[in-house]
Amino acid sequence: MPAPRSVCSRSPARARPATGLAGWWVGRVDRDVVRVVSEGPDAARYQHSAGLAPLSSQPLASLTVAPEVAAVLEGGSYAGPLPQTAWRATYESLGVRGVACAGGYDEDARQWILSLSDDTGRDLRPLRLLVSAVAQAALGMARPRRG
Repeated sequence: MPAPRSVCSRSPARARPATGLAGWWVGRVDRDVVRVVSEGPDAARYQHSAGLAPLSSQPLASLTVAPEVAAVLEGGSYAGPLPQTAWRATYESLGVRGVACAGGYDEDARQWILSLSDDTGRDLRPLRLLVSAVAQAALGMARPRRG
């Protein structure tokens, strides 16, 4: 059973250096709320620029309104322009132009999301498979079959 901290520490440590993206955060779904449980060093820039962290705790429904994010939380991935969520305007005001994210369930059926942000406007689609693989590895997939 991965502890929440171990899932967090495994995800961005593998993805960020390989992608060169601006920042990252890892969130876990707790009932109907997505809580950021770890974030990159760019969080200080966000807090300084906007007076807040872009996403520290957000109602799940405000993120899953975007079909891309809903699919990510079910084990999918996304790479491209910022999805239409409640936080889009905040991210745009901070210079974030796109995200590469992936998520899924850990072995205890907790949902997680890893999101890497881009402030360059480059094509993020080539990173989708990498971010997905990092997220699945951090969640403990693929495992040998049980029993």
